[in-house]
Amino acid sequence: PKYEADRNRITVYNPETEERKIIAESWDYSPGSIVSSPDAKTLYVTAKEQGHSKIFSIDIDTENIKTLTTDNYVSSVSVLPSGNLLYGSSSMQHPVAPYLLDVSTNDIKALAIEKGLEDKLKSIEFSQPEDIR
Repeated sequence: PKYEADRNRITVYNPETEERKIIAESWDYSPGSIVSSPDAKTLYVTAKEQGHSKIFSIDIDTENIKTLTTDNYVSSVSVLPSGNLLYGSSSMQHPVAPYLLDVSTNDIKALAIEKGLEDKLKSIEFSQPEDIR
């Protein structure tokens, strides 16, 4: 969206009742991508906040919102059959790498990066970017 008033909203449609419900209407962020948990009770949403693209969980019934990731730039979120999330994360110091987020514990595990790339990245002295607030 170009303007604040143009932000995207999340609408859940019930085909049985033909009702539409806007979820988390007062949330200040505009969702980028949305995936549903296997039980369809939680939405996992990416949204930009202070220069980062983060993953948020939204409980469809209570509309409670939790921030699941805080660092880097998240992309390509997928829900696995276990209910955990597989996603890509990049920063100004490394390209996209795969991560696994356990939604029951909020533990994030970096998955393997190709050895040659990992060695090359370790040999580069990157400057430390600063967050803009």
